[in-house]
Amino acid sequence: MIDNHGETKCSYEAHNVITVPISDATRRTFRVSRLGVVEEKAVSTGAMAGPSTADLFAALRDESAPLSADAMEAFASGVKLDLAASGAECRAEVEDLVRASVSCSAADRAAEALIVDVRSPGEFARGHVPGALNVPLFTDDERAKVGTAFAKQGRGVALVLGMKAVRPKLERLVNEVVRLVEAKEAEPSRASARCPTTAPLVVYVHCWRGGMRSSSLTWLLLHAAPPGSLDARVVRGGYKAFRRFVLTRWHTPASLTRSSSSSSVASSASTSSSLFEDPAASVRYAGTPSAEKPPEPRVCVVGGRTGVGKTAALLGLRAAGESVIDLEGLAAHSGSAFGWVGRPPAQPTSEHFANLVAMQWVALTDRADATSNAARADGARWIFVEDEGPHVGKCSVDPGLFARMRHAPLVVNVVAPRATRLRTLVEDYAADAHRTDPAWRDAMDESVGKLRKRLGNERADALRALLREGDFAAVADGLLEYYDALYDKHLGSKRVEKREKQAARARREEAREGDDAPSANDDAKRNARLELGDAATASPPASPPASPAPAPALEQAARAGKVVECRARAVGDRDREGRHPDSLDVDALVGDILKTVAAFEAEEATSDAERLERLAERARG
Repeated sequence: MIDNHGETKCSYEAHNVITVPISDATRRTFRVSRLGVVEEKAVSTGAMAGPSTADLFAALRDESAPLSADAMEAFASGVKLDLAASGAECRAEVEDLVRASVSCSAADRAAEALIVDVRSPGEFARGHVPGALNVPLFTDDERAKVGTAFAKQGRGVALVLGMKAVRPKLERLVNEVVRLVEAKEAEPSRASARCPTTAPLVVYVHCWRGGMRSSSLTWLLLHAAPPGSLDARVVRGGYKAFRRFVLTRWHTPASLTRSSSSSSVASSASTSSSLFEDPAASVRYAGTPSAEKPPEPRVCVVGGRTGVGKTAALLGLRAAGESVIDLEGLAAHSGSAFGWVGRPPAQPTSEHFANLVAMQWVALTDRADATSNAARADGARWIFVEDEGPHVGKCSVDPGLFARMRHAPLVVNVVAPRATRLRTLVEDYAADAHRTDPAWRDAMDESVGKLRKRLGNERADALRALLREGDFAAVADGLLEYYDALYDKHLGSKRVEKREKQAARARREEAREGDDAPSANDDAKRNARLELGDAATASPPASPPASPAPAPALEQAARAGKVVECRARAVGDRDREGRHPDSLDVDALVGDILKTVAAFEAEEATSDAERLERLAERARG
């Protein structure tokens, strides 16, 4: 225990009993295990006086003072109890963090929060909450040492090692957070919205799991700032809880499809799916009761062969007020061997890419001022995305999102004249702004070289020669055949995942075996199928199936929605902006895409009305 003079007297038993005086009349007595506080109660002590959690911290932060595991356990538990008593820990959930991320990432409104990520720089670089700022308590090396000490020597030793690393920089850390708060308060959007009754900026502090790193800094901020001037909160569950939200964001019920007489239409989301993964949650993200939540938007995929202007069309749709997720923009890559051109030098990690996409989806689904969507009488809302494969450069598309794209109810397949496509490719990849970069030509040459195995040595060498001669249109023309074949396969019904191909092959081999007696190789074959993810079709050794299931048809992996062709056109000779006659007319393409969507909705409405009428006739009959 800690007596009136602050001397540590507790020993490491199954549960340590620690008493921390918190006032002249009250003291806290709680049992602490290696995993944290088990039980706490307040005990009246009359006129008893002693050190509070702040007093313990004052002693611990003295760099000349020795540190003990018992004292650190007492301080850690006191921090947790102080935060719980003040409500800082209880009020910050992952929903609050998501709301803050959307607010911090929105350029058209004042940020109401500041997100402080106290994890190490390496953790932050792998992935973080969009809009968060990194104020690391530990360097990567310090974090590794603390983690090793925790695993091999226990929590108490890790706490001591962590305090030794942090206490020389405590003042700097607090000052850095205060500076960030002041900078955020001084932003024009925030300053213009401030009034005498404006609440202080909320500071959400998180680490990996909402543990000691975030709790200690939050406690310190609340004690260092003047009373009422700072609202700092620990995020329950930390970044781990946020990642759980991201990873479950695209989970949908087993039935993705909604059929109509006009086409086999796949709904991109269930109308009953919750924004957060907890199905028992009764309040959605924006505070609307889940029963009143409108259906989530459906996905409209904008596809087409390379050079038809898909990215330009998406940006035009966004400028027209439509909801758009630019996967290539978020991934900083255009998806092909030349996707680096005109993009930032480094792509985000797949983890952070998933974070960015999820937060954009949340922002768009919650956007109430989307005039084009709100104006539709039937309440249908769409999110437009470009037709991508499972990867955009080095970034992996979340499998759940990719499934939604493959099951999108509408795919607008843009078709453009070859001359327009070549002009678009030259403008996108060989514009003057790109060619001024000294490293551009060598990088382009290297990108062509990466396709040597697919193009063949002769074609690759010919394209590299054209590149050196500066005939960029000819280079683009030479690549169209290769990329067109790839996209046609992606668009049509030929996409079958590798595991599905392997599982189908295993079933065909089993079918050819017929009624042959079990052999010594049966177990090996069965194990191979299990490794291929075909556990559902594997059977016990003693009872092989009488008739094996047929291999899945290729159409099962096809798009479930309707593919509608939309023809793009060039601006022609009368362009007022002086563009090349073969340049893409983006405004016209955007208008045609919106007309295609409107026609699809009208066809759906007609089909639904006819189906209801047939059902009514059956009921009357």
